[in-house]
Amino acid sequence: MMKSKFFALLFAASVLGCGLASAGTEQTVTFTAVVPSVLELTTSTNAAGVTITSGDYTTSSDISIEAAAAHELSVRANRAWLITAKSGAATFSFTPAQVGETRSKPASDLEVRKANGTYQALSTTGVNLASGSAGSPTDSGNTFSVDYKFLSNITVDPAGTYTLDTIYTLTAP
Repeated sequence: MMKSKFFALLFAASVLGCGLASAGTEQTVTFTAVVPSVLELTTSTNAAGVTITSGDYTTSSDISIEAAAAHELSVRANRAWLITAKSGAATFSFTPAQVGETRSKPASDLEVRKANGTYQALSTTGVNLASGSAGSPTDSGNTFSVDYKFLSNITVDPAGTYTLDTIYTLTAP
């Protein structure tokens, strides 16, 4: 009997003693994640253009030739975004087909739009092309085609090659 009382007392002491042990301590660890600003614009190609034929001038001296879906722009961003488009110069560079020909063709003779949008004439001041929300290129609206329209007049545009850079800028509004 003495043995069983001893074990009962030992058991009780161990059970009760657990509650009497010193209280635990706690520490707080602050976890920080720094997320970078993501604002990235890519294009499917860095060249676009049209070739005009003599037959294009059959019905009018003034023509416009479209380069539909000339390339795609894609945005990857972690916030709202805006793309503007502008020309790299006030006038096209001109390489004449005939020596001695000259032409100062204004940048406004090239118009640009987000596919199926409204064409806007280019100048050295940016025009709003497209806007959207955070997402990757696979998210709806973050990848789209760009169309161009080149305006020409047979009476003022001599034969040759007209070149103009279009600059797309992606910003957070």
